[in-house]
Amino acid sequence: MIRQELRRTASQLSKTHPVLIRQEIDKDGVWDMMYDFFCTEGCSSFEYDFWMSLGMKSVALFYLDKNMSLTERAGKVLYESMKTMKPFEVEKGLPSRLACSAAIAGDEGADRGLCVDGKGQLWLDAEKFSRLKETFWDDPVKSGILERAEQDAGVPKELYPARYWHCGTHKVADIEGILSQGYDGYLKRIDRQMERADAAQRSFLRGLRYTAVAMTEYFERCSGFFLEEYIRTGEREYRTLGEIMSRTPKKSCGSFREAIIVLRLLNLFCDSEYGRIDQYLYPYYVQDLERRVLTREEAKGLLKDMYAFLDRDGLIWHQVIGGCGRDGRASYNDLTLLVLEALEGCAHPHTSLRIRDDMPEEIWLAAMKAMGSGSGNPALVQEEIFIKDLVETYQIPVEDARDFAFGGCSEILIPGKTNVDSTWCAYNTAEILHETIYRELEACESYEEFIARFKEQTAMTVDEMVRHVNIRQHLAGTFLADPVMSLHTVGCVEQGKGYWEGGALYNFDGADIFGNTNVINSLVTIKALFDGRLKVEKQRLLKALKEDYANDAELLREIRKLPKFGNGDGETGKIAEEMTRWLFECMIGKRIWRGNGYFIPDIIQWTTYATLGEKMATTADGRKAKRALADSSSAMAGTDEKGPTVVLGDCALLPHDHGAGTMVLNLSLAPFCFEEENIRKMPALFKGYFMMGGSQVQVTVADAKKIQAAFDHPEEHKDLIVRIGGFTDYFYKQSREIQRVVLERTIYGF
Repeated sequence: MIRQELRRTASQLSKTHPVLIRQEIDKDGVWDMMYDFFCTEGCSSFEYDFWMSLGMKSVALFYLDKNMSLTERAGKVLYESMKTMKPFEVEKGLPSRLACSAAIAGDEGADRGLCVDGKGQLWLDAEKFSRLKETFWDDPVKSGILERAEQDAGVPKELYPARYWHCGTHKVADIEGILSQGYDGYLKRIDRQMERADAAQRSFLRGLRYTAVAMTEYFERCSGFFLEEYIRTGEREYRTLGEIMSRTPKKSCGSFREAIIVLRLLNLFCDSEYGRIDQYLYPYYVQDLERRVLTREEAKGLLKDMYAFLDRDGLIWHQVIGGCGRDGRASYNDLTLLVLEALEGCAHPHTSLRIRDDMPEEIWLAAMKAMGSGSGNPALVQEEIFIKDLVETYQIPVEDARDFAFGGCSEILIPGKTNVDSTWCAYNTAEILHETIYRELEACESYEEFIARFKEQTAMTVDEMVRHVNIRQHLAGTFLADPVMSLHTVGCVEQGKGYWEGGALYNFDGADIFGNTNVINSLVTIKALFDGRLKVEKQRLLKALKEDYANDAELLREIRKLPKFGNGDGETGKIAEEMTRWLFECMIGKRIWRGNGYFIPDIIQWTTYATLGEKMATTADGRKAKRALADSSSAMAGTDEKGPTVVLGDCALLPHDHGAGTMVLNLSLAPFCFEEENIRKMPALFKGYFMMGGSQVQVTVADAKKIQAAFDHPEEHKDLIVRIGGFTDYFYKQSREIQRVVLERTIYGF
């Protein structure tokens, strides 16, 4: 039945499209096709011929058949673009870099101001394209073709609302599927789905088939190139890579080295992060050890080589280790230890270790050693609180919830099954409060009345944010094809819907709450104003805020003396818990357009707490204009004075039970905490935090003198690694304001 359908599809294509198809069945029963979309022996169209006459091949192919789905049209462009793509660069026997981006050979579209990438996006250079339009201004048919393309290219697929900044995504592809099935398995899934699909879905599935075949053919060409390089140079790494890629990732993986190569390829081609790396690689690791074709040190070396690429590129990729399996039982293994050993001294990839009560002590010790090496890794995550929230609040089946991982800084996702917009959906609570103070403070007679007005306005702005974000999602889902991620995400094939249309099994939007600590501390100021502890009139406070405290240093001193979050003050802690929980409840249950998924609140910042702060006026907590906001769930830098257990106690008061989006806490500890005589004491600090209800903590290990020296002479201290927001990076690469925040953080000892 499948073969008959494919024969019919191939026959129809060859009659109605300028395409030649070579068809054959391989030994495993997979139906193979080789395409040539630029053969002109069949029918074309006036529009296609016009674009081809201009040398704009990607545009011609994209507009060859406008009745097809966007994904099918994008899949054809991708297929032709990858035909002549150069093999990726190789270092230490692993994929290192892409040698070039995919582009159709001979396409002159970029020079004329319009071209199409493999995602089906039209890219317009208005100045160049206007000159092209002038050439055909007196021909209504041809000028009409140009105008329609210009209109298509002008659709705002990436809409950024000014107030609720929203962009970006982090991804983990279906790593398990590629490792276990290869692209042959994907093609079989597509073919099976073809039997029950309607016309629109079949068009979508053809786009995914073109994509899978394009990638398979590319990797096979790479195999041939590397084998030729081996003959030319005699370097065995080319032979090994060539032999591996002659079968992988077309077929399922058969060794640890093959699996490492596939992970790196998915990272390069899909922007896929590494998900639960110790779980994916462990079966291959054990198998190769038993067959005596791999040693523990060789496996560690492969991991370190792969991590070196990420460290070099400096991108925020995430991997997760440890925790439970899909059956709920602990799944720590020797590869968990090996990953921790390989991380020592590396800023990237950002790594989270999932913590359970039964985590072995040797894992704890290895984690402390890696952290103490100055790498900032791993972050520690109490897994039970995430699993419970995913199941109870977001209706994720428990087996999938147990499989959770993170992308980017710490964005929650179910690997291979999720489209989660990044934490760059910035909901700035400090700005909302700032507006409320200016507009409502004078009219309020009590703190309770002010809080009621603040909550009312916050609820309205949350609803406004939801509308803004969903407009963007609708635009992206309608006009943005992504055949690569649609192919590599579970659910898209089965639903016949693209990655941005809601085809993934699970869809989230990480609604990132900025300035929460500033709000907590500012509300302490407002409460002190109403109860008389801050002995000033409302007008004086408002005047001082408008003038950035420039003419009222005395008031600034008094405000800074008030209790601040992170110092164990009971009243401040109560404000923190009540207001943050209320804000989370405002967001929980709000649905996103894509896949009818959910907004999921989080408190994670990248570097944006500095960039947003730079554009913000003075706040009532004593923060001056243009200075960074508080980072994530942490205390405002330099205001926590009573030790790490007190900071952890305050942060544990926040509603972590509804913080599955992740509530990042940055802590700075002195290096002597991780010296041999102290390191075994450190797990107790973190275990205590998790027992109090905390969910995540990450640590910078550096002394104040070194950070000060790096601040004074950044280029002389390129080895210093610090926690920035939800991720680690090298200190010298950061903006001056971020460096200042790191310098101002309190560094704790015992």
